[in-house]
Amino acid sequence: MSSQETTRKLNEDVEYAKRHDLHGTPLVVINGREAMAMAPFLYAIILADGNPDAEAFKVLPAAQAKALQAHDHPH
Repeated sequence: MSSQETTRKLNEDVEYAKRHDLHGTPLVVINGREAMAMAPFLYAIILADGNPDAEAFKVLPAAQAKALQAHDHPH
C-alpha cells in the first residue's frame, strides 16, 4: 500500500467507481452491459476464456432490459 504505483492505481479505481456509480464488486460487464455477479456465471465466463460469444452461451435466452431501481441512475 505504500508504493506510489499502488496508491495511483487505487485512486484511479476509486475515481472510476465514482464516475460510473458503482456500489460493489465484482462488477461484471459483458458487451457493455452489466451482468449478475453470480458464482456459476463467473465460473462459466472463466471457462469460456472471457468470450461472451462462446458456444456454451448460445443456449441462453436473449437479454431483457433491466428495470431501473430506486438507487439506479441512468447514464
